[in-house]
Amino acid sequence: MGPDIAESSADAECYRQAQALYREGKFVQALAVLKRLQSTYPRDETIAKAIAKCWTAAEAHDAAVADAATRSGRDEAPVALRTDPRVRAALLSTFVCVVAALVFAVATMWPSGSGDDVVGTGKSARLPATNHDARAATAPQPAKPKPAPADPRATTPPAKVLWVAKVESDIGGIRTLSTPYGRYLDYVPASAGPGSHVIALVHGSPDASKDIRDLAALFIRHEAWLALADATGSILVAPCFDVANFGGYRHLKGKRIGADQFLIRIADEYLQQYSPYDRRMTLYGHSAGGQFAARFAVTHPERLRAVCLSAPGNYPRPSKDIEWPYGIKNCPNPAGFVLANIVPMAVVVGELDTDTDPGAMGGQYQVGANRVERALRWVDAMREYAQLNDQTSRTELIVVSGIGHSSAGLTGTCIAWMTR
Repeated sequence: MGPDIAESSADAECYRQAQALYREGKFVQALAVLKRLQSTYPRDETIAKAIAKCWTAAEAHDAAVADAATRSGRDEAPVALRTDPRVRAALLSTFVCVVAALVFAVATMWPSGSGDDVVGTGKSARLPATNHDARAATAPQPAKPKPAPADPRATTPPAKVLWVAKVESDIGGIRTLSTPYGRYLDYVPASAGPGSHVIALVHGSPDASKDIRDLAALFIRHEAWLALADATGSILVAPCFDVANFGGYRHLKGKRIGADQFLIRIADEYLQQYSPYDRRMTLYGHSAGGQFAARFAVTHPERLRAVCLSAPGNYPRPSKDIEWPYGIKNCPNPAGFVLANIVPMAVVVGELDTDTDPGAMGGQYQVGANRVERALRWVDAMREYAQLNDQTSRTELIVVSGIGHSSAGLTGTCIAWMTR
């Protein structure tokens, strides 16, 4: 057990109980016990390793059960879900809550639109009512109106107030929204609905003399990302990390709110509406945005479905001798370096991206003279760190031939990896 847990304490007994459950193959129960312990000891790496081990074992067990059911012509749920009474009780409780929420929604319906697009206020998050926007059209109103949203993005209101986002512009379905902490762009396709995923696109180094919105727009307006969103019903969000508010965003820093927390709040606006039982997003970042994405992955691995790092200049190395944000020492979530290895992660870099810039890219903490070498060394280091913690890393390196430091040149490869 971890060094923070006293040998004779009740928590130590809980840890031993989790070990016993794991040995018996009761991975779901073991995970529940370990997650309770982690809430008390969030920095304990031993608990993090045990959770990761349980996840891997549970996935392998359920995959084997599903495979056996397929071969026998039966579509059965995993054994852990069919036999564990606590899991069945939790599922029943969830079902009852969902039914109650639906009954409440039907009884109250949606509040009438005010003409403003309000996100996270208890009103429908997607009810723009400007006449020039075709998506704002609503059905003819009866004597006692119960307006139905014409926009398929308008569903059950979010569960809690996060902030009020004001719409600055809406061009071709791509909106610019402002919040008390900064701005971001979004694109919610007509195909979005319950279960839609969120894909966050993080831009590279900003220019203080230019509007940061234009830089973020280069990514979210790329035809390949829009095509992916339309085809899969995924929601695109692109935070605007301007110099004034988020000058240190590649290190997750911000003036009034951390850059990582800003992205989490943006994602939650959509996840709590479209995917309330799974708060994970897919994260993409290019160059300085790739540095942000790498550090987000090792501090918030539980918030990620997958992460794609496009040509970052430096990385948080899995070394306890190097200070954060370049290593584990004093990292806000040291256990995250272990759990990040479970998240599917790709490092994509062009083979011609060989310019050296050690000063600006934190070279004193890196291994390798350029982005290609640093990517290779970091992927190797993450794999070695995974092995030291009894894990199999899901981090991989993709080198794209004939491409230099170009987001446009790497985007196709990044999307192909995400959708394979």
